[in-house]
Amino acid sequence: MVGIGALLVGQVARPIASGTARQPRYLASRPEVDPKRLGCTGNSGGGTLTSYLMALDDRIVCAAPSCYLTTLERLFATIGPQDAEQNITGQVAFGMEHADYI
Repeated sequence: MVGIGALLVGQVARPIASGTARQPRYLASRPEVDPKRLGCTGNSGGGTLTSYLMALDDRIVCAAPSCYLTTLERLFATIGPQDAEQNITGQVAFGMEHADYI
């Protein structure tokens, strides 16, 4: 439901991406973690976050989004866009697929 409110104010991905951006910072600060070898993965909404994170943070050297990527054709053939944060406002008008973000 976060996505619906975010759509109303035109801020769909920003709050989600900014919250996610804190995670690599925390991991890199841990003594048992090599900050030059950070990776991430996620399923469904976590796949969305993984895609945003790997695009926005140069510290992520390996990423594997899962159960998020699809084509617009398949998205509309099934139940349509489910989560506003997984479908950026205007992406359909521009003909962008999820894979175009990666």
